[in-house]
Amino acid sequence: MLRMTPAVMFWLFARSRGLARILVAAVLVVAFIVIAPTEVVANPFHDQRGLLLVALAPVFAGMAWAMSVQNPFADLEGATGSARKATLRGAWTITTTIVFLVVVVAGGMIVSQTAEMPLMLARNMLLSMGVGGLAGLVLPRGAAWLPLGLYGILCALVGMVDLSGQARLWALPYYDAYSITAGVVAVSAWVVAAAIYVARDGTSVEPPPT
Repeated sequence: MLRMTPAVMFWLFARSRGLARILVAAVLVVAFIVIAPTEVVANPFHDQRGLLLVALAPVFAGMAWAMSVQNPFADLEGATGSARKATLRGAWTITTTIVFLVVVVAGGMIVSQTAEMPLMLARNMLLSMGVGGLAGLVLPRGAAWLPLGLYGILCALVGMVDLSGQARLWALPYYDAYSITAGVVAVSAWVVAAAIYVARDGTSVEPPPT
């Protein structure tokens, strides 16, 4: 009987969960981060547009991750042991997180010479993956991206800062890079979503049997 190596099994698992989608999201994230300074220079009286691009760039990654925690082949994977599937989900979570973190930190270092930008982007990435992961675990595929998508629209329409120039209470992505509150919320969201996902898949994208 042919036995697949762990590497091949993980490759197939990653492809089934949307590896291509994750890579496209990573490109979009770094593109928005790099474009942001150009927006600030081109529109000096609307610099919040550039800040919005930077702070919310990780939202694209979270939206992609929301759909990647769902199982497209629940029936085909029925013969795979629970422990092995949990290991694959854990490896997929860690791998995707590392890819996204490397992308945002590299993007932050390109546009800024200080540590604040990469740190803020890394925090926002964990927050987006946490919220996106939780959405993907409880919502159907067509709606899994909506929480983060609507949040991004809200930030674009209302703005993340108030008249005094301070971050609005709900605008966690715009909080100071060293904000303990935003950091705790981001890490907690990621840990909770990752723990639940390792324990079980998100909503199956297959229609229920008739």
